Amino acid sequence: MEARTKSIAILNRGAFALLMILICVAVGVTVFPQWKELKRLEADLEATRAAEQDTLALEDQKNRELSALRQDLEFQELRGRDLLDLYRPGETIIRIRRD
Repeated sequence: MEARTKSIAILNRGAFALLMILICVAVGVTVFPQWKELKRLEADLEATRAAEQDTLALEDQKNRELSALRQDLEFQELRGRDLLDLYRPGETIIRIRRD
């Protein structure tokens, strides 16, 4: 009788262990797609934040340029001469092209 009780106890432990393994696999299978989606969304968020930083930097540059155009006469002259390809007599203009 005692041997039978021990074998039933071992069988119960094995069934419990198998049940726990199945539960862990089931949880893993349901969580993995959501975890993958979370990683994709986090990558998208980082890309959006980087784009936002670039946009803010460009906005700051344009605001500084606008402020200089409104207040600095030398900058206005320089900018106008550059855009309109104007030069004073005796000046030599050297243009460097960016690729």
